[in-house]
Amino acid sequence: MVKPWKKKKRGRRNKPNLARRTVLLLCEDSKTSPLYFSDFPFDENLVSVKTFGKGMNTVSLVNKAINYSGEAVQKGVPFNEIWCIFDRDNFPRNNYLRAFDLARDNRIQVAWANECFELWYLLHFHYRVTGLSRKGFQKLLTKLLGFKYKKNLGGMYETLLGKQDIAIQYADKLLASYSGIHQPHLENPSTNIQELVKFLNQFIPDTPDTDCESN
Repeated sequence: MVKPWKKKKRGRRNKPNLARRTVLLLCEDSKTSPLYFSDFPFDENLVSVKTFGKGMNTVSLVNKAINYSGEAVQKGVPFNEIWCIFDRDNFPRNNYLRAFDLARDNRIQVAWANECFELWYLLHFHYRVTGLSRKGFQKLLTKLLGFKYKKNLGGMYETLLGKQDIAIQYADKLLASYSGIHQPHLENPSTNIQELVKFLNQFIPDTPDTDCESN
């Protein structure tokens, strides 16, 4: 059986000509998104990525990122990039917006999904412009995947890799459909997780084109 990541040639988009970078990913949930991002096959010569699932609300997560950043600077090993990844869920509006403000003021990137991270998974299959409950996402993904989807399911990176390019296109299209200044707390569905994915794809090593026969 051909592994999902070998179904087509995968190369780094916009390959960076940079010294080895350090990246910190802090996820609001403790399993789903950390499992997904931890499965990226990074080239360790290009990047060191530390991924943690914190199980925190949005503001607490950004404050934790600020603390990690300060500690890293004090140790003389600052992170080149810090990302906080969180859902909209039912967090209070003011707290949600405060998290974005805190992140911007402290040069921390935010990858969000409204309503939840599963929107990113769904966009691998089709474009969607109407909101859906978390349970609705689980039911629909079960149908599309052909097996029961549940939160904290591992292996989703490999399962969806062959459809990643279309997911990026759909997510970009969805985000562009909202005119004016973006208001992630109101834009359901919406996500910019594709921006984080595109950034991380820079650090994935080239793989041979398995469609070509070897001599």
